[in-house]
Amino acid sequence: MVPSWRFIESPAQDACTNMATDEALFSSFCRHFCPPTLRLYAWSSPAFSFGYFQDPAEELDLDLCRAEHIDCVRRMTGGGVIFHHQELTYSLVCMKQDLGVGRSVVESFKRSCQFLLDTYRKLGLEARFAVENPDLHDFKHPSTFCFASQEKYDILVYDRKIGGNAQKRRGEVIFQHGSIPFTLSLPLANRFLRTKLAPDLAKQTCGLLEVLPTEVSRTEFSSMLVDSFQEALGVKLEDGILSPEENSLCRKLKEEKSISSPLESQPG
Repeated sequence: MVPSWRFIESPAQDACTNMATDEALFSSFCRHFCPPTLRLYAWSSPAFSFGYFQDPAEELDLDLCRAEHIDCVRRMTGGGVIFHHQELTYSLVCMKQDLGVGRSVVESFKRSCQFLLDTYRKLGLEARFAVENPDLHDFKHPSTFCFASQEKYDILVYDRKIGGNAQKRRGEVIFQHGSIPFTLSLPLANRFLRTKLAPDLAKQTCGLLEVLPTEVSRTEFSSMLVDSFQEALGVKLEDGILSPEENSLCRKLKEEKSISSPLESQPG
C-alpha cells in the first residue's frame, strides 16, 4: 500500500505567517498531532529570513528595512540570510523512516531534495548537487547571504546555485524547507545587506526563469513538484489543510514573531 502524506498549498502570506506555519507544522508533528506533510507557499511581499543563529543587526540595515516595509523574520533552521521575493517555497515534515533512510544527515538531505532535482530535469535543465561537479573542490568559503554560499549538497543548475534548503531535526523527526526563486532580486536585496554582494554573484547563482528553455507558469511548476515528490518518495499526496490545533498554534507563534522592530526578534 502506498503511504499517504498530507499536501497543503498555502496562499501567499506575510513572512511571520509563513515561518509561524512552518514552526507549527514541526511542533505538531513532534507531538504526533499531524501526518507527514508537504507544504508549498509563496510570500505576499518582499522579506528577509535569517538563520536561527544569525544576528539580524549584523547582517541587515534594519532601519532601512523598517523604512521600506521589508519584513525580517527568524527561521527555525540555520543557514544564511535569504531574500524572499519572486519565489515558491516548500516545507516538509516527517520521520526518518518516511524517507526510507537511516541516521545519516547527508542521505536524508539527498533523499528529501531528490524531487527538486527531478523537477528541474523534467524541465530540461541540467541539475545536480554541487559535490557532483568535478570542477568544484572548495566548499570552505560560506557567506552569510545564503545564495552567495555554495556547500556540497546545494543544488546547481548549469553549475549555478538555485535556491537554498535547510533542515531541523528533533529525535527521529525531520523538518526541511527550501526556497525556489523564479527571479533573483539581488540589486534590491543588496540595498539592505550590511556586507554587499560580489559584483559577479549573478554568474554563480540563478533564478528559475532565467535558465528555463521554455516558459512555465507557477501553477504548472507546482504541479510538477507534486508529481516529482510522489514519484521520488513513493508516496501519495492527499490535499489537506491545517488542523484547528495547528491554526491555533500558528496564531500564537505569529503573535510572538509579529514585532514592531526586527531588532527585537528572538530565536524561537
